[in-house]
Amino acid sequence: ASVAIWLAVRKPVLRLAAWRLLAGLVIIGWISVVLPTLTGLPKQGLLELHMLDVGQGDAIAIKTPNDRWVLVDAGPKTARWDAGSRVVVPFFKRRGVDAVEVAILSHGDADHLGGLAAVLANLETGMVLEPGIPLASHLYVDFLGAVDDGGTRWMPARAGDTLLVDSVRFAVLHPSAQWLSGSPGVNESSLVIHVSYRHFDLLLTGDVGWPAESTLIGSVPWVEVLKVGHHGSRGGTRNAWIEALRPAVALISVGRNNRYGHPSQDVLHRLSTAGVRVFRTDTDGAVTLRSDGRYYELVARTRTSFVERVLCQLPKLLPSSVSSSIRSVCSRKQLGTSRAYFTTSH
Repeated sequence: ASVAIWLAVRKPVLRLAAWRLLAGLVIIGWISVVLPTLTGLPKQGLLELHMLDVGQGDAIAIKTPNDRWVLVDAGPKTARWDAGSRVVVPFFKRRGVDAVEVAILSHGDADHLGGLAAVLANLETGMVLEPGIPLASHLYVDFLGAVDDGGTRWMPARAGDTLLVDSVRFAVLHPSAQWLSGSPGVNESSLVIHVSYRHFDLLLTGDVGWPAESTLIGSVPWVEVLKVGHHGSRGGTRNAWIEALRPAVALISVGRNNRYGHPSQDVLHRLSTAGVRVFRTDTDGAVTLRSDGRYYELVARTRTSFVERVLCQLPKLLPSSVSSSIRSVCSRKQLGTSRAYFTTSH
């Protein structure tokens, strides 16, 4: 637009107008292509999280800064569709990955466990972590058989367990042995895992709802990103939980037009009221998060104009006091790059 105004006001001859137009295009190209590469996150030393679009289920692939992979859940399996073979395994194969360090199963429900057998059959897996609650379902029995057939190390995870992969820490916050002694049910016994990398913090919550959330309030740390429990079911993500975690971003893995009504409008309203930005697979598709430990960016398929993309590069170059209003607009548009807070002060 500025180039057009310039041409109209100065009324140059045709050749000069062509040169000015070319110069304007070069400047625009530099702003939209080169500038982001100069001001964005570095290419190395990043934590990556990919919330895969597996429909009504969960599957999250996490890459450490040294290119080692951790998989948390593997999506659903039905008589007609296997998220493991159709989504999860192809995701890794496209990246030339043939092994994962750890496969974490949050709990044994089919929409989290279903695709894991295909993962174990196609990718070398160093270790499997799960709650270890015996289930009589065919899927769970087949899963244990696949673990045994592959000679994969298997461990039941409990609160207090910690796994360090490169410099990324996976700390199990739930369930405890005492919790499991009360027979609380499969969903409420999902693994709740605090993932931390330098000053960046993420909480993975499986399918827990308010019963488990309420026991963790007071012991959970503040986080930048919350993976919302149970696909945004109305039975969880209460105000007290949100206030305890103070997330800036919420991730919801959920199927389109699912019969459960997930995510609940009550949950979405609570998150919105708290100023939490929501990314969900039913509307945003697969969501990718990258962090260098100080900053993090989220990339979804949200469409934005050229002007918005240019404006949202400015907060990286300007002082925070000057760029706060621009940053706010960019956050609402979910344009990708967001400032991560130090864990001590959030």
